[in-house]
Amino acid sequence: MAEKGIEIENWQQSKFYQCVGLVDLASDKPTCLDNGSHFRLLYVNEEFQKEVKRAPAVFKQIVNEWNKPESEIAKRLQAFAKKV
Repeated sequence: MAEKGIEIENWQQSKFYQCVGLVDLASDKPTCLDNGSHFRLLYVNEEFQKEVKRAPAVFKQIVNEWNKPESEIAKRLQAFAKKV
């Protein structure tokens, strides 16, 4: 797998994916899912994609803010992820 550049998930990721697999993400409301450490999108539904297309620059700014250690939203997301 390493020769092909395929990354193997660690035990934390494996635990996360097992839990996520139990959640029904079918919704008509904008929905996304992140991995709880370095926040990046793992899943978005069609409605979420529509919202992003309406203001892609704003969305990019929001995602960047999720990962700035000094930002209030990043601190809150990290605290929430640790509790979960």
